[in-house]
Amino acid sequence: MCPGPPVEFPESNGRAPAYRGSAGGAGYAILEVFAMPELRYAVVLEPCPLVEGGGFTVTVPALPEIVTQGEDVQDALRMARDAIELSLSVRRDDGDEIPPSDAERARLEIVAVSVPAA
Repeated sequence: MCPGPPVEFPESNGRAPAYRGSAGGAGYAILEVFAMPELRYAVVLEPCPLVEGGGFTVTVPALPEIVTQGEDVQDALRMARDAIELSLSVRRDDGDEIPPSDAERARLEIVAVSVPAA
């Protein structure tokens, strides 16, 4: 017996829902759909020295386990998005806390210091 028409899953806040699949026997797959709310996190992009190939190193203060990099700003942000989504999925699966959005509260300040001569 063939399955019926394909099921379309609506997107959640412009983002596709997360899926987890497993073998279901008889040639079928079982998909569990987890509609994840959209969260927004501040990311820090630091330029890498040209002698190291350039690009950007990316960290996410709310998710300290994340350190990634990209060849340019767009690539770095794409890598950050992938790393954040993976980290949140692992946290969810492990029953760990998912930090709230912090992008609206994030603030960048510059602190000038003088280092005394040795």
